[in-house]
Amino acid sequence: MKAILRHLYLCFGMLFLGIGIIGIFVPLLPTTPFALLAVFFFSRSSKRFEKWIESHPLLGPPIKNWRIYGAISIRAKLLASLLILASLVYVIGFKIENASFQLLTLISLSVVLIFLWTRPSGH
Repeated sequence: MKAILRHLYLCFGMLFLGIGIIGIFVPLLPTTPFALLAVFFFSRSSKRFEKWIESHPLLGPPIKNWRIYGAISIRAKLLASLLILASLVYVIGFKIENASFQLLTLISLSVVLIFLWTRPSGH
């Protein structure tokens, strides 16, 4: 059973790493959250992949920053805030007319922003 779980974690790590790498090239797809998920699953399945992703020149620094300090860089916070704001404008201003859905979107995105901006900024 442990071997099956380890392989499942490895597959999830690869999946999230792949999505994170795509996020490097696709503007609205974030990279760091998927890299964090990948390293989470790699830490439970493959120490080799965990060390590789942590030492990667592009993916490693935000992961180490999060793991050691629980910190998110100002640049990442600003970009995430901009994308959250764009999503909110889209839902409320252009596409969705359901007031309950708009309110739920506003509340949930506000919670995400509060979480984001209460984290320390990078080291």
